[in-house]
Amino acid sequence: MPLNNDNYTHRMQTLLFVLFVASLTVVLHGIGTEHNWYWRYHWFDIITHLLGGFSLGLLAVLLYRKIEKCVVFTLGTVLLLIIGWEVFEVLFVSMPTEELWYSIGTIKDVVVGLLGAHIAVFVYQKYSRTVA
Repeated sequence: MPLNNDNYTHRMQTLLFVLFVASLTVVLHGIGTEHNWYWRYHWFDIITHLLGGFSLGLLAVLLYRKIEKCVVFTLGTVLLLIIGWEVFEVLFVSMPTEELWYSIGTIKDVVVGLLGAHIAVFVYQKYSRTVA
């Protein structure tokens, strides 16, 4: 795909949107951690993982220029990043890993993050068709 001015503008707009969503996710995570929203509101974790998967999905789509192949590569990349995040939580954030709810929560986090990435691919493909 040749890089023309419209394509460059579209990719930069998408990158700015990725930065906005990622920043929003970081801010929500910070506020949620500070005010114990993760433990007070069971749905708050879903929002942050969905937004995180969405922003990672959009970023991965920008890295893989061929739309036809981006679904597999994007979801694979996001899956690796989500698993890496979950391992980070276990190793460096003192989380009670022995409890059953933690295992179920980890699986839910991975699924919700992948759902966010899948939504990102869908939105990007739909928007790219209207721009191209």
